[in-house]
Amino acid sequence: MGGLFVIISSLFYGFSNAYWKRATANLPFFILIFCRGLLTSSVFGTLCLIEIRTGIFGPYVGQLKTFTLEQLTITILLCLMSGFGLFFFVKSMQGGVVNLVAPLSSLNIFGLLTATFVLGEPWKTSYWLPIAIMTMGLLLLFFSKQTLKLNQTQKKAMGYGLLAALIWGFDYTLFKIPIKWMGVLPFCFLLEISITFFSFCFIMQHKLTLKPYLVDKKNIKNTFILAFCLLGGSLFMHIAYLSTSIAQINFFAQTQLIFTLLFGAILYKDQLVLRQWLGILLLIISIVLIAVK
Repeated sequence: MGGLFVIISSLFYGFSNAYWKRATANLPFFILIFCRGLLTSSVFGTLCLIEIRTGIFGPYVGQLKTFTLEQLTITILLCLMSGFGLFFFVKSMQGGVVNLVAPLSSLNIFGLLTATFVLGEPWKTSYWLPIAIMTMGLLLLFFSKQTLKLNQTQKKAMGYGLLAALIWGFDYTLFKIPIKWMGVLPFCFLLEISITFFSFCFIMQHKLTLKPYLVDKKNIKNTFILAFCLLGGSLFMHIAYLSTSIAQINFFAQTQLIFTLLFGAILYKDQLVLRQWLGILLLIISIVLIAVK
């Protein structure tokens, strides 16, 4: 069931990943993050209050738990770190082609290494074949003549994508710890509050103003679309942390890359060639192999 939750989450995140390029075309990144965060924080905060008073969500997302000040501090630091990953990802999407940048930022080797050496999750020999197949799929998606002829802007975008993969791989793996401490809904709320605060500090530092951008109905629509995607993606993904190993989550999360590429092809007419379709097929095969283990 945990794998299914990851796939559902990936559907939300996949569309969101592809949509960032359109949403940030006329709206500064941190203003969009801040406005989106106000919406998502309000929703998760409301859900937390309802859960405290009624307990109706407990059977589905786990019971609320008491946590210490030290645990709260560590959780907020982890949440703030994810903001840097998002920053580098959006920078990569703005400067690169979606079907080139997305595979790089979706590398899950950093998450697998963190799960093994930090969380101590056992490494199964059955992972090697899916990893080999997944790597071949990523190579088919990523490497091409186009990759070797990138301009300076696109090369910089690829670097941002790699930084996003590094930060997210480490950070998202460690999310399993605070979710165990406090439960899914409080963690989702703290994550959104932290990212919103992160973006607010950047807005204040650069003296950006919201009004010129929010009078555009298109910007408001884009903000609501991204907020909706985040609510669904975050909730289902973090529910999966309760019942699924990090290694399995990392494999199933490759569906996010598949959805990102497909939605990118639809939104921006980024045509997928035969090589990339073969790469997607290999990713699906690697996920199926993990699912049947």
